[in-house]
Amino acid sequence: MLAGWMLLFLAGCNGPRIRLVTSSWLDETSVVKVYARGAHVYVNRPSPGQEGVSIWNLKGIEADLYDAAGSRIGRQSSPATWEATDRSKVTGTVLAQISSPSLSAVSWILYEARSNSTQGLFAHVTHVRRVFTWGGKAPPGPPGKTLEGNEVRVPFGATYYFQRGGGVVPGVAAPQTLAWADSRPTSPRTNQCP
Repeated sequence: MLAGWMLLFLAGCNGPRIRLVTSSWLDETSVVKVYARGAHVYVNRPSPGQEGVSIWNLKGIEADLYDAAGSRIGRQSSPATWEATDRSKVTGTVLAQISSPSLSAVSWILYEARSNSTQGLFAHVTHVRRVFTWGGKAPPGPPGKTLEGNEVRVPFGATYYFQRGGGVVPGVAAPQTLAWADSRPTSPRTNQCP
């Protein structure tokens, strides 16, 4: 279930627009809000089907998770796996993603939990929302064949909402629509380009 998120492709305002609509933002309760700090790890690999060309491939994510007080409460690893210090764990599958409003940041993503714990901080999580990202994008340009196999760590951060069914999301404003277009926000009320 997409929990009310859907992608709409629109035209106008100088080109195609992609909007992520969260009309059912209030359908789920946030289990916990955490902040991730760490790195996206990229490795230089040959480009499939292009001899002599190499590209940066995401090898994994290595990030610590913190609560609002700044205490470490867990770790994120790849693929889409979060584990709390109490050993509760959730893994997710990408349901939707959009570009971050920041051109230098990785995408905002909605994950659906495919497995989770029955006890602990991440117990019964149904969805994970990654928003307010910074950094984490692959280095610009091709890495060059001489660096093949080399790894690079790109600093990354995000806010995650771990959610389960029923109620209002605490601490989050409740707009009926959140929208982004070509990394530029639109007004939820007027649907106008800035």
